[in-house]
Amino acid sequence: MSKIELKSVFHSNNLVLTELLMNILKENQIPCYLSQEAVGKEIYPVTIGKLAEIDLFVPVGVAKSAEEIIQAYLSDSSQENSLLSLDHNSYFDLDQ
Repeated sequence: MSKIELKSVFHSNNLVLTELLMNILKENQIPCYLSQEAVGKEIYPVTIGKLAEIDLFVPVGVAKSAEEIIQAYLSDSSQENSLLSLDHNSYFDLDQ
């Protein structure tokens, strides 16, 4: 079985926003995966700090498309105002 190289295209501590973006990517036939510390998700659910951090990963080959879709969604002023106001710690991870 071959390994798939993944790239983080979004980083946040807002699970709702990250899952929404994941569903948008899946609707556009882009496979994606969430990664969050298990302690912060299952054992002691938290929404702040390192334990709440979530990464959205996609295969490297579709990372640019995924970033464009995320950017297009977040640039919509009505979506940006209603969702990003909940979390000021969301950012794109373009350096990886």
